[in-house]
Amino acid sequence: MAAIWRFTLKAQLGGAVSDVADVGWHYQTDVGITGSEPSAATMLDKILSHLSTSAHNLGPLVTCLDTGSSFVYASVYERLAPGSTDAPGVASEVLALAGTYSAGSDRLPGGIATYIGLKTAKAGRSYRGGTHWPGSFNSADLTSGGIWEAASTFRIALVTVGDKIIDVISDIDAAGTDLKPVIYSRTRHARGLDPTEDLTSYVLNLTPRFVRRRMRP
Repeated sequence: MAAIWRFTLKAQLGGAVSDVADVGWHYQTDVGITGSEPSAATMLDKILSHLSTSAHNLGPLVTCLDTGSSFVYASVYERLAPGSTDAPGVASEVLALAGTYSAGSDRLPGGIATYIGLKTAKAGRSYRGGTHWPGSFNSADLTSGGIWEAASTFRIALVTVGDKIIDVISDIDAAGTDLKPVIYSRTRHARGLDPTEDLTSYVLNLTPRFVRRRMRP
């Protein structure tokens, strides 16, 4: 049976207050005929490599994080059926990857975020999701109407992140196992229904969102 994994990146956000943001999405394994489920460590290694240009540098992602912030931690956690007594697979890696995008002198608060909506071929709440990516924190990236400037360097770079998220990660082991990005529904899982649906597209929402939990008192 295919395994379902939650991938999470933790970012330390810069500014006067030390804020933290978690971003993430799900994958499901498609194991080769002669293979077995990859380990959690293999899962994390292959995902981080896919999101990087060399080793685990997260090259396309740090271009969408300001210079006062950094990715500090990455992890995978196996999603078992609710009520399962099995031990889930887990793996983590400590990172120290600073962002490369300048926030400018008029920095927006750490709770500002840009929402990456994730879609499948099916309609309904169980078949859509998303993640709140840290905003550019540069006030110049907002239009006079208060929405994100679609032509900004930050937003253009964020397209690569969206592309990476919906990519299938192919042949992660000798058996030809693939990792498919999916939407996961805990509710459907608890009801014994198919809990996942393959991702097909993403949308970069232009309306800024404010994630209060990212602002520490």
